[in-house]
Amino acid sequence: MTPAGERLLERARARFGEVFPCAGRNWEGCLIEERGMIMFWFDTPDKNTHMLYEREKALETAQEEV
Repeated sequence: MTPAGERLLERARARFGEVFPCAGRNWEGCLIEERGMIMFWFDTPDKNTHMLYEREKALETAQEEV
């Protein structure tokens, strides 16, 4: 799992306690990257699906001196 995925999984556990991958997927299948966000879908024991997200950070690029 990516570092962002691990952070989101830890946030989910801290907030909801026990969490599971949704819809029979594995944890990797619960991560979606779209529109500058990393979204993490998961289920809780009460059979509800939840989503947490994190905005992607822009990578700095080195500028070459001309």
